[in-house]
Amino acid sequence: MRMSVVRSEVEVATMGSRDIETPLPPEMLFFHILPRLPGKSIHRFLCVCKQWWSFLTTPAFAKMHHHHRHKLVIALSTTTPCKFSTIDLEALQDGLSASRPIPFDDQNHSVKIIESVRGLVCLRKTNECNGRIYFDIILWNPLTSECKTVSRPNNEECYVTTANLVAFYYNCSDYKLLLVTEDHNDYIYSHNVYIYSLKSDSWRKVETRQEDLSLLCHHFIGDSRLWRPCRSLNEKIYIETSEPNWNRAFGDPIIILSFDMKTEKWTKIVGPYTEYRPKRMCLSFFVVRGCIHLYVGYCHHDDNECVAELWRMDGDGDGDGDGDGGWTKVADADPSKQHCPWASLWPIHEMKNGNRVMYFERRNAIYEADLETLTTKMVYECDPYTYGFHCAYTETLGISMFN
Repeated sequence: MRMSVVRSEVEVATMGSRDIETPLPPEMLFFHILPRLPGKSIHRFLCVCKQWWSFLTTPAFAKMHHHHRHKLVIALSTTTPCKFSTIDLEALQDGLSASRPIPFDDQNHSVKIIESVRGLVCLRKTNECNGRIYFDIILWNPLTSECKTVSRPNNEECYVTTANLVAFYYNCSDYKLLLVTEDHNDYIYSHNVYIYSLKSDSWRKVETRQEDLSLLCHHFIGDSRLWRPCRSLNEKIYIETSEPNWNRAFGDPIIILSFDMKTEKWTKIVGPYTEYRPKRMCLSFFVVRGCIHLYVGYCHHDDNECVAELWRMDGDGDGDGDGDGGWTKVADADPSKQHCPWASLWPIHEMKNGNRVMYFERRNAIYEADLETLTTKMVYECDPYTYGFHCAYTETLGISMFN
């Protein structure tokens, strides 16, 4: 039975070679066919034999499989018990997959998805103890249902809600978390930086320069429950420091902080200048052709005119922000197209055709957007009382969190 399932799925992947009677070389099967199969099939193949299990659970295969798989978007149910479904981001019209239970308790809907990296999803679960609000960090592989609650550091400040979970990232063959804590006494703010390593299952405090602490103090004060947009590229993490719906004063620049994974130093980057005075704004980072891009959506005070801009960061973004140095505007929406809700759209995935999959929170809907012409079309809308969309995720077996 087991081998017949394997044979049928491998035949689908090798439809053009059914007339070949000689068996496939193992290297063709392992390196060219299996990495292209769906994650659910790979998960079943772990049971074929010890040789297959050993190969399919290696970091090398996880990397190959991750390279070939496109992304899904995870949707958590708003019902009890909490379940999750996915949508294929290259086949949006297919809608939600069959729901599956989440492998952890969320009776009070206190779990928030933070980010997904290389097949693992990072979540934060809020708890209350002795009148204080704490949070636990959970790492979860939706394909295998494996999950792990991250060990708590010795410092209590690292898991009370005054701590900002800044980034979940992959570096040096290891999954890592970047945490910035905030403490204030008599209106004097102080910050500390911690990094968690999944490989060692441990936290360490980062020795931070005084000038870096000053940067954090000036630009990282705010609601610690807010997940700030961030992206990693070339061993640097870029973090937008203001709230998405912030009433930004006219002429105030967008401030971005960069964290260097090698040197563990912080750098302040002045974002692109905007001439608009927005009522709401939407900010999102993504990587296109090896460059950091910043998507900015504005909604004016009259709520009738929405504007979107797409900016490319040139180099390290250390120019003057007017398009001549650090930032170049590569697209600009037509304000006359009032049916486009640009101020509320969040880019979550770049499709193979070059378009972007974007999420419209107010309608709980998925849009396909052409960022060259800045035009959109709604392709899927979900009942907000049933599901809420959260983050893009790539199916892969990944690396066991308990090795």
